[in-house]
Amino acid sequence: MWNGTQGMSTITVNTANPVSYQVYAMDINGCFSDTVITNIGIFPNVVFNAFAQQDSVCSGSSTLIYGDVSGGNGGPYVVYNENMEIISFPYTVMPITDHAYIFYAGDLMCGISARDTVLIRTIPIPTVLITAAKYKGCQPFTVNFFATTDPVCETFLWNFGESSSLSYNQNPQHTYTSPGVYDVSVVATSEAGCSVYTMLSQFITVYPKPDARFNFDPSVASILKPIIYFTNMSTPNTTNLWSFGDGDSSSAVNPIHTYNAP
Repeated sequence: MWNGTQGMSTITVNTANPVSYQVYAMDINGCFSDTVITNIGIFPNVVFNAFAQQDSVCSGSSTLIYGDVSGGNGGPYVVYNENMEIISFPYTVMPITDHAYIFYAGDLMCGISARDTVLIRTIPIPTVLITAAKYKGCQPFTVNFFATTDPVCETFLWNFGESSSLSYNQNPQHTYTSPGVYDVSVVATSEAGCSVYTMLSQFITVYPKPDARFNFDPSVASILKPIIYFTNMSTPNTTNLWSFGDGDSSSAVNPIHTYNAP
């Protein structure tokens, strides 16, 4: 008999509160056993609270999620993520878009018995388009740069590819004094504090300034030797324009000129 109710030797109990059972047995001869008292205790529910270090982050940035677990049988507790993988706090997440992270907690006796959700909202990363008024030129080469962003950005940090060549303007101007091919980059930060790094390789080409040099022979023209042979030693040398001082000119690489008057 279980609390005065006839039953089998084994019963299943489902109760939300502590309860005591008095049980005794009777055999086929009508003999009774001693009465035994069984006390059933109830552990409190597991209490689980999950929360984020930052509930709004830039898209692709990380934040930490923390959790407090109590109640139940007093622990140890086990926490699972939404993929039912065992985790520990603090737990790092890196959302690309808004995401509700679901967590489950429980103790080793009663299993999973609590759940909580943490919503992380994401702030868009700005997009940047870099353009220039000119992309190629001879040294010294002055270039006006432009940064078009979406959304509007608050700060800029330009690197023009030369040592210590920086600017904090949105649309800066820079003069290249040395020939070469230059990478250009900018870090743009939105009003929400989200930054993006954009780099364009070999964006600006600066050509060396030509070095004009020549020899001539003979060194002095005369009536007997009025013809002068010029040897072009200029570098780099693509096109040439000679002026001989007597109103005549030539575009030949190594011209020959005759002086007809003193």
